[in-house]
Amino acid sequence: MRQGSSIRYPYHREIGEWLAEQGLHEPVPHHDTLLSWLRAQPGLAEFVPRLFEVPDVGTEFNDPHAAGFGPDNEWPKALTTLAGECELDRAELIDLCPGKLLRGDRPGNLRGFLRLYAALTLGPEEVLTRARDHVRLAADGAPTAAKTAQAALVPVDDRLPAELFTELTAAVLARPEKTLATVQLSRAAAALRRDPTRADGLLPAVSAAFAHPAPAVQGRALRLTAQHLSHVAPATAEAVRSAAAALGPALRPEAQSLLAIQVPAEKDAAEPHAVAPPTGQAALPDAPAGPLDLAERLAASTGAARRIPAVTAEASKRI
Repeated sequence: MRQGSSIRYPYHREIGEWLAEQGLHEPVPHHDTLLSWLRAQPGLAEFVPRLFEVPDVGTEFNDPHAAGFGPDNEWPKALTTLAGECELDRAELIDLCPGKLLRGDRPGNLRGFLRLYAALTLGPEEVLTRARDHVRLAADGAPTAAKTAQAALVPVDDRLPAELFTELTAAVLARPEKTLATVQLSRAAAALRRDPTRADGLLPAVSAAFAHPAPAVQGRALRLTAQHLSHVAPATAEAVRSAAAALGPALRPEAQSLLAIQVPAEKDAAEPHAVAPPTGQAALPDAPAGPLDLAERLAASTGAARRIPAVTAEASKRI
């Protein structure tokens, strides 16, 4: 593969060309571009699918310098051209891309396969045929791969089965990326405008965004569910209202108004407890019961208890 990538450089010559120049080999065709070199490779149709199994191949697909030598020297465009000429199986290439992206890899490698996917330029029918693979990629793929899959499904939103669109919505809104969630909420709103009867299945998926880390996403989801809550069955409405407990504190008054519910407030800081006396510090004594008790305590504290004459009860009354 690296040999094909280096074809574009003037100093590159295949060993066969050099041998032919020295009269040691039969003349061989010269290749000025990667595309020309690929066309000449025996077993090309078997060779290309194996590239999806080779580590770090994506970096070759994502070579930033290749474009400067023309599209015929870029791997994604060269492979797409060969697929258009039926030298490669286009459907196989399309199927291999989501599979590779779902398996995951280093970001630099994934970008290369995303470039190949973009170069293939799938039509609506090709996306529909692989709609479930795209939903899986939007749900579980790396952020850039998920964004690509989500965008590919936009032109066929109105042709997706309702259950699959609901699955897509719930999966994307469970992700933390704000951009993905915002786009999906807009698509859910469009789907409900086209067919309000879908609210019963779609609103519970939309309410997954109540727990999104971005308050703006929570707010959009809240207003969307409130707009269509009257169109759903009582059990669905109850599920949506229960999900509102995940909303942030700033949105709870709005939720109470829009959804006609009482959203529990966030628990305040822990309730104050009685402060125990510092360790080792004795409790304060009780107040003296009377003058006699006070005199005895004073005498004890000064060590003069023996010098204080006995005080009769009658004398204590006079005191």
